[in-house]
Amino acid sequence: MTLQDAPDNLVALRAARAGGRIVAAPDGSMWRIFELVAGYDRRGPSLVFETDGVMRRVRVYPPDWRTLPDRDLLALSENS
Repeated sequence: MTLQDAPDNLVALRAARAGGRIVAAPDGSMWRIFELVAGYDRRGPSLVFETDGVMRRVRVYPPDWRTLPDRDLLALSENS
């Protein structure tokens, strides 16, 4: 399947991931962080944190999340 053949929600998810950040946690794990505006549940935007085998979704986050220091950004997912 090519990106052109993918369902609309998959295309949106890939586009959102492309606009995100990769952050290294203190334990060495790498987190991909991206904003998902239109999602699977339609409850509004969320900030998604992904690493191997783990996904976290944060519903309340600052609009300037892209400029936060790595430790502050990771703290958002730990305090939700």
